[in-house]
Amino acid sequence: MKRPLKHLLDYLILCFLMSVSVVLTLLFNGNRHFQIITIVNTSFFYFLWGVLHHRKEKTLEPKIITEYLVMAILGTVLVISLL
Repeated sequence: MKRPLKHLLDYLILCFLMSVSVVLTLLFNGNRHFQIITIVNTSFFYFLWGVLHHRKEKTLEPKIITEYLVMAILGTVLVISLL
């Protein structure tokens, strides 16, 4: 039971980041420019969060960095194309 609690703060930060992103995207409804800025910033901070999380856990490898980068880019393209 202690293992999941070890990561609780990290995942709370990620959930907060994603929640703020959703709220800002909805708040900027009608202003596509600010929505795109919000989505790109969210993807960047998601990538940064993943790298810092794995660095803290001492499990950071190039393939993990690549995975977070690809997922951030794919998420950005997907969400922007849905706007």
